[in-house]
Amino acid sequence: MNKQYQISVFGVALTPGDYNFTGYSEFNNNFIFGSTFYYYGDQGLTASLSYYLKRKKYDPYYAPRIDNEYNTTNELIVTDSRDQQLTGFNVSYTGKQNYTIFGKAYYDIYLSKFYQAEFNISYPIKNFRISADYEYRGAQLTYNTTFWTMAQFWPLSHYQRVEGSMDYTLKKRDQFICFNS
Repeated sequence: MNKQYQISVFGVALTPGDYNFTGYSEFNNNFIFGSTFYYYGDQGLTASLSYYLKRKKYDPYYAPRIDNEYNTTNELIVTDSRDQQLTGFNVSYTGKQNYTIFGKAYYDIYLSKFYQAEFNISYPIKNFRISADYEYRGAQLTYNTTFWTMAQFWPLSHYQRVEGSMDYTLKKRDQFICFNS
């Protein structure tokens, strides 16, 4: 197979959350844009690099609030809307002896931290296939949401998982699978 390159680009305008289609916000303040660059190399190598941008500006609104003297007042709420920017990298390789290596990582540009990563390796030995997998997931929260605000006071934990598996293929293509995580 010869080397091939591909790029895909997408974009969409965001609609109001109340399904009132009589008026839309300005496009430059409410959109999603993304692109992915793919590389298909010879010898079983595939890689991609992606970028995602979501910009949503919320309209200011009035809401009842209680002041220091416990009186109800109407306050103007102006939400600080930050962009959600993400980038990702995927790589996959299949060797001549039918072993595979796969990895991916996604990074939140605004929060400056990884929120997802995965690594997998698989190797065949006759009718057996042995696999090992590592997975990391962090809390991926949109800025200035209720959960994001709570996470500033009570940090949300991430999780990590390590998994190993082995499967055996019989001559009639039936499989026995055993895994542990």
